[in-house]
Amino acid sequence: SESGVLSYVSPSIRHVLGWTQDQISELPISRFIHPEDGLAFEQLQEQVLLTPNGRSQIEIRCRNKNGSWRIMELTLENLITEDAVKGLLFYIYDVTDRRQALDELSRQQRSDSLTGLANRYLLLDRIAVGLESNDQPDSSVSLLKFDVDRFGMFNDALGQQVGDEMLREIARRLRTLARRLRSLQGVEVTVARLSSDEFALLLVSKQSKLGPAELVEELRQLLVQPFNLAGTDHAVTVCIGAAVAESGATAEDMARDASAAMHFAKSTGANQVSYFNRRVREAAIERLETQSDLIRAIDRDELVLHFQPAYDTRTGLLESTEALVRWNHPERGLLGPGFFVPDAESSNRIVELGQWVIDHAAQTAVAWKFDDPAAPRKMWVNVSALQLQSTTFAQDLADSLRSAGLAPTSFGIEVTESVLLVSDPQISKTLDDIHGIGCSIALDDFGTGYSSLTYLQRYNVDAIKIDQSFVAGLTSDEDDASIVVAVNSLGRSLNLSVIAEGVETSGQLDALISMGCTLVSGFGLCRPIPEDELAPLLHVPLQARRVEIDLTEQRSVIQ
Repeated sequence: SESGVLSYVSPSIRHVLGWTQDQISELPISRFIHPEDGLAFEQLQEQVLLTPNGRSQIEIRCRNKNGSWRIMELTLENLITEDAVKGLLFYIYDVTDRRQALDELSRQQRSDSLTGLANRYLLLDRIAVGLESNDQPDSSVSLLKFDVDRFGMFNDALGQQVGDEMLREIARRLRTLARRLRSLQGVEVTVARLSSDEFALLLVSKQSKLGPAELVEELRQLLVQPFNLAGTDHAVTVCIGAAVAESGATAEDMARDASAAMHFAKSTGANQVSYFNRRVREAAIERLETQSDLIRAIDRDELVLHFQPAYDTRTGLLESTEALVRWNHPERGLLGPGFFVPDAESSNRIVELGQWVIDHAAQTAVAWKFDDPAAPRKMWVNVSALQLQSTTFAQDLADSLRSAGLAPTSFGIEVTESVLLVSDPQISKTLDDIHGIGCSIALDDFGTGYSSLTYLQRYNVDAIKIDQSFVAGLTSDEDDASIVVAVNSLGRSLNLSVIAEGVETSGQLDALISMGCTLVSGFGLCRPIPEDELAPLLHVPLQARRVEIDLTEQRSVIQ
């Protein structure tokens, strides 16, 4: 009726809502509509009543007899002037299941499926909402982005399931922090997972004095407790980038600035924090320019090789060299690998760059041997996980050596333990193929990883390099000295070459010789040098290099 009292309800609607005709007839329809939807329904009814034969539609919640609420698509038609009806006609279609499915899809599109945290899209929405009130007195918007140091190593060493459990535990701790922060007056918090191991923490502060520095400290305290993974406690550290909203900033601006700060923190090491500022912005721009310039560096012949010699302590002669790439940048001068190799890896240029190093290192080795029989016996080059994951790497290596005219036995590749942690069967196959063509394999930075001994058993390793961190403490730390003795003894028992890296002082050199270490290298003996500077060193014995170390130390003491 015009007053909204029900006079007839069809069997299908009675079935959906669970009421009988007697139970609902002569009752106002408003009794069955959710209180929050009542006003909208009344406005719709008044609008339809003003228009004979008018029709309009609304989505409302109707009460089921069991007390639950069903979502209904309700169409209201004014048939008061129709003699057969003389009232308002309601068509009701139950859309509960459809609406719930759409809501779930929307939730999935705005949340992370692994952790249940907000995703990037929802985070940007929350930043935008927070920025709307940022011009008010005492209000601020702070965004922290962070990712887990060495997460790939955890994931590959312990398995993806354990890695996922770590991410879920980080999310759980973030929720705990968010709940505590929300208890503060005038604070709104959003926590999000943005990618594999990258998370974000958004703080919109309207009255609280809580700022980015306090937020960083809260986050660090949150993660300081060890993570129990696969039954073992592990310390987890993160690199954090923080940004504070500036006047006129957009959500994308804040996300970009926090990312730039995080990448800057990562470039300085593990467990670091960086706050976005002009320096960080310049570093981000420089990084982008580096990646762009690197694409053209090979074609422009801007790359060069420097060589780090290694000496045989028994003969005193130069035994091998390690090829190290440098970039002769037209504007920034000679750049070490730390300035561009990480960018090459992140932009997938490392395979092309690595192939260039192999080609030129092989050609250089042949030229040295042609000019002087006393040339280094072996040339070593470093390779990355991405190179070893290529199914054609071993064949490409063989082709390069054949083209240069260098015997495979005169060439070796170095891999770090972090490379071997990557869980890809192709890496193991590539290493077998490399060994099969006659090249040597060295395990670099030995002893700094999780499973050094396992790698010696699993792969065809020909040499191990003692990490310079152990050599640095050789004469002052008993533990470091014990490690060097143990690694050298292990290598000799397995018939492996052992190279001690990072020799800086005559004391370190004497200690290594007394321990029976036969191969040594380091800045104290010779810094990495260009190709044309190596020839004069071929006939300079190690003893002469030691004299230079002594003179350098004496000058240092005098200064």
